[in-house]
Amino acid sequence: MTIKAPSWCSNAVPTNRGWEDPDTGELYVSGGFKQSDIDEFFGVKTIKRESVKVVTKSKKRSKPKQFTTLTEAPVANKSVEDMTEVEAEATAEHYTKSLQELKEEIVEEDS
Repeated sequence: MTIKAPSWCSNAVPTNRGWEDPDTGELYVSGGFKQSDIDEFFGVKTIKRESVKVVTKSKKRSKPKQFTTLTEAPVANKSVEDMTEVEAEATAEHYTKSLQELKEEIVEEDS
C-alpha cells in the first residue's frame, strides 16, 4: 500500500503518530502508520534475512564433582589449652573476650 501526503499539506511526512510537519514535528493528521509503510514512502528497501540454524556439539556429562567439607581450625592450629598466655590474650582480644572469660569457658567445658 503506497501512502500519499494529504493534498493540503504536501510537505507532510508519515510517522508512527500520523502525518507530521518535517520541520516542527506538528501533527497534521493523527493515525499512525506501520514502519513498512513509512519505509516504502521514503524509498527504503527492506532486506530479508534468512534464518540460520546453529548446531553446536553437546558436551559429555562429566561425573559430579566431589566436595569436601572444610572445618575451621583453631587460630595457629592450636587449641586454647596449648596456647601461651600471650597467644590466648591475642585470641581473646580478637574475639572480644577477655582471658578470664576464655578460662571460664574452658572450665565449664571440662565440667
